[in-house]
Amino acid sequence: VEDLLKVREPINMDAIYLIAPTQNSITAVTNDFPKRGVTKYKAAHIFFTQACPDPLFYTLSKSLNLPMIKSCKEINIAFIPFESQVYFLNCHDSFQSLYNPFLKTVRTSHLEELAIRISTVCYALKEYPSVRYTKNKNDTTNFELANLVLEKLKIMKDLNPSMGKGHGKLRSQLIIVDRTFDLNSIILHELTFQAMAYNNLTIEKNIFEFTEDNAQKSAYFEERDMLWTQIRHQHICHAVAVVNEKLKNCVSSLRTSSSAVAAAAKSSSVWGMSNAIKIIPELNKEKEKCSLYMSVLQKCMDLYGEDLVKIFDLEQNLVMGDIKFGADFYNHSINELKPFLTNDNVSTQNKMRLIILFILYKGGLPENVFNEFIQIAQLSPTNIQTIMNLNIILGFCTTKKEGTKIQLPFGRGIRVIDETFQVSRWTPLIKNLMENCIENKLDPEQCPFVGVNKSSTENHAASSSRYTAPNAMWHKPKVSTEFQGSRVIIYILGGVTYSEMRCAYEVSKKFNNWEIVIGSSNPLTPNDFIQNLSELNKPPH
Repeated sequence: VEDLLKVREPINMDAIYLIAPTQNSITAVTNDFPKRGVTKYKAAHIFFTQACPDPLFYTLSKSLNLPMIKSCKEINIAFIPFESQVYFLNCHDSFQSLYNPFLKTVRTSHLEELAIRISTVCYALKEYPSVRYTKNKNDTTNFELANLVLEKLKIMKDLNPSMGKGHGKLRSQLIIVDRTFDLNSIILHELTFQAMAYNNLTIEKNIFEFTEDNAQKSAYFEERDMLWTQIRHQHICHAVAVVNEKLKNCVSSLRTSSSAVAAAAKSSSVWGMSNAIKIIPELNKEKEKCSLYMSVLQKCMDLYGEDLVKIFDLEQNLVMGDIKFGADFYNHSINELKPFLTNDNVSTQNKMRLIILFILYKGGLPENVFNEFIQIAQLSPTNIQTIMNLNIILGFCTTKKEGTKIQLPFGRGIRVIDETFQVSRWTPLIKNLMENCIENKLDPEQCPFVGVNKSSTENHAASSSRYTAPNAMWHKPKVSTEFQGSRVIIYILGGVTYSEMRCAYEVSKKFNNWEIVIGSSNPLTPNDFIQNLSELNKPPH
């Protein structure tokens, strides 16, 4: 596998090109197979990830050595299947393209590109869903993107009439949501294993490389690893307990197997020795994997300082509305936050996250409170501007006059669940949206359809039993059984959090014959969000 845009050596073999239909990729292919002269490869098979625009296709056909082109197809897979129920469009500049005032000129073309890619997700899943969006009185982006996606889906349906055919498919829906729908979930510290690992450790291509006992080690996070899928969405404390128990069992089984080998050797039982020896490599492999997970879990647990645990508690109290400030908001809020803002052990970013949560809690802070916060925290002008950049995406000022009441775009929608851990009470708002959609309880005023609501023509009753149908698994071989139920496909403009990904699996398990597939341009960690905020008031590099 080679990068198309890098220097490559010629090989006397057929070449398969998996490319996006861009000017750069078209130029690279035509350079490999010029109309005259030596070609880089024996022949070409060209596969476009999405529909190739006519002008580009015309350029390709006029510039290529056509007899050398064995095949040319549009396969409509302009996305990355990150997990069985999570996809990314691989558009890392999406947040800036959507919200940065200096990039207004690229916004329309960016939405067009997103619509094409989202439609290929539906195509890959063989869904022709009803399309709806969450209404935002401060912005029309959701509405615009929903209409563009519907337009692309209609074209695909005309070319592929079988799209959306099958049991329960009329109930499938695609919902466009933007990041302001729930900012709490990106600011809060999430304490489940996958979220903690990906939010805080350097993980590249699902591999975490680290040094331990002077040895270089690599932990792989893969869906085919049953232990990973078992613990990734568990609270960090639960995950530690599960892996620790599995590690103990492995060690115990190894001792038993070693004893069996010794006993078989004494009795000259070749069959018994053979069976015991066969088990040992597998047990050693499992033990090594558990040890790696314990190392990663320990690195995550090391983030649990006393100060951080207190911050987690304050965060949860804020978003759950458990703090009653009363009439004297100024003094009460200062008293709550001052111990953290003056603490040198609390990072600047964590101080900023706490101030942002107070802004979200109040729908904008009184100017005197905001000024007091930033002064106590000793924030730099750059960090202050980063917080102020919330104005751009929220549609209201981060500071306001005392007594002014400003509503958040979607309210707080607090959902209380039975949760053991005091520091993990918050549930991402997207989970409510998922469940309400399945139960046909979404308010059509807040989440309207564009085009026809096909789901209204089919019984929409949902049974709340454990989900047992096969899931999307777009990366499985063709022989696997295809999902036959209904789907809710969610796209979040501006990035999706790991806690929101977790919700997709939890809701899918709860409802029989329903599956949630969630995605965005890219995953979004708190670090990513703060970095994106800091760049919103700047022109592109």
